[in-house]
Amino acid sequence: MKRDVMWHGTIGSALIGTCFLTIGYIAYLLYGDAFFSREEAARSAPDAMVRGTPYVCEGGRMIGVSLSETAARLSLSDGREVILPGSGQKYANADESFVLVFRGAGAFVFEAGIATYSGCAEQ
Repeated sequence: MKRDVMWHGTIGSALIGTCFLTIGYIAYLLYGDAFFSREEAARSAPDAMVRGTPYVCEGGRMIGVSLSETAARLSLSDGREVILPGSGQKYANADESFVLVFRGAGAFVFEAGIATYSGCAEQ
């Protein structure tokens, strides 16, 4: 009788462990690495860190700008990342619905013709 009780305990423990592993695997499939990563929490914070050269804009918003010879990579404080082709003073997507413009020592971001990040000064 003692063997049966021990055997039932072993099987029960194995089934409970399998259930936890299955639930963890399903969570990983649904949410990916972000579910298990603290990095996602930092990215989703309202004042997320920006990558690249930091610019502080009116209203306390920030953008990070990384420039190459043919494009600009923007990291916006609202969590979006955008890559815009261009060079020099202006970088824009194909239909110019998203534009980064450098004027003097400042930068401006226009979305659909509206300045969404204005008066941005390099830090």
